[in-house]
Amino acid sequence: MAAPDQTAETPQPTAKPKKSPEQSRQRWMGRLKREEETHKKFRKQGERAQREYQGDREDGKPILYPIFWANTKITHSAIFNRQPQPEVRRRNTDAGGDKKIALAMERLIEYQLDTTPFDDHSNRAVNEYLVSGLGVDRLYLKTQTADVPVLNPMTGEPIADPEKPGEQLMQTVVASQSVCLEYVPWNRFHWEPQKDWDEVQWIAFDNPMTGAQIKRDYDVDVAASAQEGAGGDDGNKQKLRANKYAAHYIVREVWDKR
Repeated sequence: MAAPDQTAETPQPTAKPKKSPEQSRQRWMGRLKREEETHKKFRKQGERAQREYQGDREDGKPILYPIFWANTKITHSAIFNRQPQPEVRRRNTDAGGDKKIALAMERLIEYQLDTTPFDDHSNRAVNEYLVSGLGVDRLYLKTQTADVPVLNPMTGEPIADPEKPGEQLMQTVVASQSVCLEYVPWNRFHWEPQKDWDEVQWIAFDNPMTGAQIKRDYDVDVAASAQEGAGGDDGNKQKLRANKYAAHYIVREVWDKR
């Protein structure tokens, strides 16, 4: 007897349930905690090296000759001793193209190096790399915006705001953009524990922020932010200043490839 025809149904992929913000927070808290445990020995050695470099010995004995400091300065000058000179050229010299494009890019890089604190951030990262074993710099896009009136494309005159009689219709435009180098303290940098850097899927930065800054940037109310700047005794200005800088919170900025 022939078997009846059966039509196989193609299984449809099921969508993964979307995790709640609390579940995501718990997941990242666990990842960051495991990262801290994995790199705990490395960071402890780095802190000890920083104290030795600054002359703060654990045994309290004075340093007769700062040979660690001197050797670090010599090695530092071998790695980075002056601002790099940009040179932009075509990869293949036989290919076509206008040399003016390469020249314009070269001048743009020169302008960025001359108008930003490139040397300061680079020197600090190199110094921490030689002392603690980790130097961190990162690039970020700095964007400045401005509010300008919307112009009529036919007449070139500003357009009136229909919702605000007597006022011009405004729009926010990008006024300037620049790529800047930013130094990050070595002990404020976190990365996923992996054998090779290419396998690292996420990194994180510790950003100390006040309650007011967190409210401004993330629209989150911090319980202790209401007490910032409260010194108790109005006549004790020194105490007021101390309390102003005491209420800082670590906001971890995570960058994940996945």
